[in-house]
Amino acid sequence: MVVDVWGDLLRGARSRHAFVSKTIVVLGEPSSGKSTLVQQLAGARGTTVPRETTGPLRFGYMGDDRSTSDEALRTGVYTVHSSDPSVVATLPYAFPPVQTAPDASALGSLRRMRDTLFVLVLDWSRPWTFAAQLVAWLHMLCQLVDSAHAAGCEHDAETERADMKQHLASMLSCEAADNLGVPLVIVCTKADAIDTAIRERYLRDDQFDFIQQLLRTVALRFGAAVFSTTINRAASFDALRSFVTQVLHHETAPSLTPSTADAQHLLVPPGWDSWSKIEAIHESFSCAAWHEAWAHDIPAAQADHTTRLCERVVPAPPPDASAMADDVQVPSEHDFLADLEARQATDSAAPVSTAPARNAMGPSMHTSTLDLPSVGRVLDEQTQPVPREEARAPSLTTPKQTEVLHSFFQSLLKKPSSPSGASPRTTHRARRHKDSS
Repeated sequence: MVVDVWGDLLRGARSRHAFVSKTIVVLGEPSSGKSTLVQQLAGARGTTVPRETTGPLRFGYMGDDRSTSDEALRTGVYTVHSSDPSVVATLPYAFPPVQTAPDASALGSLRRMRDTLFVLVLDWSRPWTFAAQLVAWLHMLCQLVDSAHAAGCEHDAETERADMKQHLASMLSCEAADNLGVPLVIVCTKADAIDTAIRERYLRDDQFDFIQQLLRTVALRFGAAVFSTTINRAASFDALRSFVTQVLHHETAPSLTPSTADAQHLLVPPGWDSWSKIEAIHESFSCAAWHEAWAHDIPAAQADHTTRLCERVVPAPPPDASAMADDVQVPSEHDFLADLEARQATDSAAPVSTAPARNAMGPSMHTSTLDLPSVGRVLDEQTQPVPREEARAPSLTTPKQTEVLHSFFQSLLKKPSSPSGASPRTTHRARRHKDSS
């Protein structure tokens, strides 16, 4: 019998120096503020800023020295930078089975998800995209939890998921229609963009109230918390950081003060909201209709119903015409090469004069010396912005100015001149003497 000495030593060392592993998974589209959010979460006392790796699934970690025991607390941070299927497909690799001790079985994906907090990031500068993004990310999250295996757990997958749901409901004191068994928080970043949108009058207060109702409806369905954050208001990150810390360590949910007066200061703890509170903002909003829309679109990964309902109230603004480039008509490659070949043949056949132009002052200014190469001229003629008027600077040797100068000098030459040595007064006296005689 072969004894794996080195394997036993390594597994024993890993068991002695094991650390408590918590995980945060940040989900969001590009430029939605994920990096800033992670930096703010890591900015608390006793933490280190995570250094992320590159790739579709980025990883970093935050160390925490608050523990008084021999165990080192460390929180891993995974960042998914797009809901594109090719990027989302890498997320299951964040939950591989882990061998924690020589005599223990692998820690399965479901058990690792119990120590994970999912953070869904939305951008307040683009609120008309919230419905489609929520459908895409929540569908992905449902698929991830359903496909997680239960290797190493005490029960089978279904029993383990039921236990996770019960644990989450008791910890957050909330009942959710779609309890996934994993904590979820929706963070709407760049809340200062709300004031900009209202000031520039492309969105109104009532439209932002509608977006708040939309968010709170889906959060209530999944038992999620909702936060609005901005880099200009540090208190928004303080409340979020406190919530994240207590949820990760399976402590009782923190006593947060709800704030629903406006979308910029939105803070909805899990288990606090209800349909009556949501519809109190505007009675025209139907929680039942949105509940059915979420139930239809999220499992199918198609945001047809939710997007249609959202576009009726918050349509996407028209594109900024001033930021768009001029339309340019580009010829086909065949037409361009044919025109270029014809132009080059014409240039080679035409004689080129090296003599100075008549009535030109200074070096030769013949038109052939001022022409651009054939390629440039073809591009100028075929690639024209539409519409645009051409303005040419006047030349110093235009035909009209040359004719004026020529006429002026000729008029000077045609004037009669006086006899040599005779002054004008002498000539005048001679004329008077001739007339008297």
